[in-house]
Amino acid sequence: DHPVFPKLHQYSSLPHFDLSSLNIAGDIEISNNYQLLNLGLDSLVEADELKLYNNSALTDMSGLGSLEGGTNFWFEIYNNSELMTLDGLHSLNETYIFKVYNNANLVSLDGLPTYSQLGYTEIHDNDQLVSLFDSSNLSPASVCSSNIICSVNVYDNMALCQDLVDSLYAMLNAPSGTITANDGVCN
Repeated sequence: DHPVFPKLHQYSSLPHFDLSSLNIAGDIEISNNYQLLNLGLDSLVEADELKLYNNSALTDMSGLGSLEGGTNFWFEIYNNSELMTLDGLHSLNETYIFKVYNNANLVSLDGLPTYSQLGYTEIHDNDQLVSLFDSSNLSPASVCSSNIICSVNVYDNMALCQDLVDSLYAMLNAPSGTITANDGVCN
């Protein structure tokens, strides 16, 4: 276990944090920062948990380019009203728990790089979401390996085509999950 990092919340006048020397951390929570544009964690490679929520000016994941995740990494992104993409997560390749929900303007998850392992995944209530992971970034044989929980839950994303979700789910051969109520138009 890594040391617990202090919560960074309610710094409403800061457009970015400069924590560029931090490379390993325990739990990090960045919330309620209404002018935050860049996460400022450029050197962060590993953390136990990272929660990003209620950062209303944040549009992407700039400042997390070195983050790799890990077998026990919990990553949660929610209630970031201006978040449009996950661009900036260039190195993320492994999560135990990955949740993305209630991001009103999120249109794509294409910013994610190649995943080696994907554990419990929950993607819901992102009203503008029209695309998921780039399927070329997922290797079904390794992503849902037998030594991790592999549950894919994608639901209530009103602009997302259900056929797209169904094909991702079939490709991963996920043993469990919820994949309903994605009501977008399929092209």
